[in-house]
Amino acid sequence: MKKWIVLLAAAMVLSGCNVQARSILEGESPSAAPAGESSVPVIKVLEDAPSSSSAEEEEDMQSVMLKKTAGLLDLYRGETDSAGKNVMLSPASLWAALGLTANGADGETLKELEQFLGMDAQAVNRLFSQLQDDEVLKTANSVWYRDKENAIKEGRLTPAEDFRKTASNVYQAESYKCDFTDPATVNRINQWAAAHTDGMIPEIVSELEPNTAMVLLNALLFEGLWITPYDQSQVREETFRLSDADGSQVQAQMLCSKESVYLENDKATGFIKAYEDGYYFVAALPKAEGAFTLEQLSLNTLLESAGHNYEVYTKLPKFNFSSGNSLVDLMKKAGVTQAFQEEKANFSKMFQEDVPVWIGDVVQKTKIELTEAGTKAAAVTSVVMMAKTAMITETMRKEVYLDRPFAFLIMKEGLDVPLFAGVVENPAMN
Repeated sequence: MKKWIVLLAAAMVLSGCNVQARSILEGESPSAAPAGESSVPVIKVLEDAPSSSSAEEEEDMQSVMLKKTAGLLDLYRGETDSAGKNVMLSPASLWAALGLTANGADGETLKELEQFLGMDAQAVNRLFSQLQDDEVLKTANSVWYRDKENAIKEGRLTPAEDFRKTASNVYQAESYKCDFTDPATVNRINQWAAAHTDGMIPEIVSELEPNTAMVLLNALLFEGLWITPYDQSQVREETFRLSDADGSQVQAQMLCSKESVYLENDKATGFIKAYEDGYYFVAALPKAEGAFTLEQLSLNTLLESAGHNYEVYTKLPKFNFSSGNSLVDLMKKAGVTQAFQEEKANFSKMFQEDVPVWIGDVVQKTKIELTEAGTKAAAVTSVVMMAKTAMITETMRKEVYLDRPFAFLIMKEGLDVPLFAGVVENPAMN
């Protein structure tokens, strides 16, 4: 797996309880660890990095992505009023869903999305074209678009050929024609999310508007086993201090071990613990107690400080939580505005038909379980595209309840004269 991909996918284990991203760090091969200690194999940064002409360029991109990850999570924590609560984002899942979406954008809309992503759409495409499933990380994409068989007049929409090819060839996205006025479509989308996250994310959409044009989905499922799992003698119930000013505490199941990679800058300390197959868990603990932001921790300098051959005595609480919310306000604060405006959004490369299209919502839901054996985490990101077409007013939900006198006809195709015509005044009358 290519390094850039691993860097983005690694960020999915970010949480608000001082758990940081697992990442690939530059370092030398550590000396053999004593029996009972975790060991970290040789870590490579530049292996197969796409379109990088030097180590400096690669390091710059890594720093950019870490800073963006920190900034996004800080914004997310602020938007969700998460004081004292666990939160998690999957930058990798968000980048995949928005990267695919950007392939249908043009003009200022495309520029805003690319600025948010920190790279152009083609760079995101190259990044995710290299993402392959392995024993630890599974990923899937899908595109759900308005079925012309269920549309009226100008309502039918057909994905543009270049967009369709990119979705299929680069993102390996499954495509589904669907009727967004049918509640069964919501069930199908949620079943897809559940199937690709091993049931961890059972619902990503609760309802869809009749003028929905397309739904783009990305799912990630991470199942990493520790290279050195914890045994029962390393699990202890201990006190976990909360950030409340009154000094509140809770009891937590602490996983205790001795690691060999230590991290430190002027804002935080931390350690790395390895999963199998080249994945890593990175923990970052602020030096100052109380509330903190990820930007304050300077994750890029923290990871650059990685030193090997240490004896790092660690305690890591077991945890299990879900997180999820709309990311529209977050993206607007980060500079993406036109994409959400019907009058200004430019997604002219998404459909063959010339219709106004804009983003109606971006939602991400995540879940993580960290235990003695390893970590299981999942994310699903949905981007809901809206379209203004003539079919909207004609396909709005209507209700006709025959609970009072009514008339009826029985007709035959090709015969102008009704076979039967009648009025029902009292259905209980024989």
